[in-house]
Amino acid sequence: MTTYTKTGDVLLAAFSEMLNDLFTSTTTAGGNAGGTTLEDDRFKHFPKDTLKGRWIRITHDSDSSEHEVRQVTANDLSTVTVDYAFTATIATAKTYEMHKWEPRLKFAALDTARLDGFPAVALQVFDE
Repeated sequence: MTTYTKTGDVLLAAFSEMLNDLFTSTTTAGGNAGGTTLEDDRFKHFPKDTLKGRWIRITHDSDSSEHEVRQVTANDLSTVTVDYAFTATIATAKTYEMHKWEPRLKFAALDTARLDGFPAVALQVFDE
């Protein structure tokens, strides 16, 4: 029998893709010591301050900032600045997501859908 399991991260990614709201990447240099910047060469493709208002979510496993969400306040060249510091400086080669809409609100929408839809979509399993 097939077991259907999805982690919250997988569900968030699928929901974000459906909304055309998912940009994933890996940092190409370390951010500032204050923990308020990310460095990624891919940011160079975005004109100055066009990422303002988007949301950064750190996804790198075993990073102390994993799952932390911050809002972008500015971008210029390969640097994005966020509204307040991450728990730790974002080092080189750390994975992250960038969203147009706040990821925690999308998680809340997924939770609501799960609770509202549970009785109708539950899979009944019999152990014979």
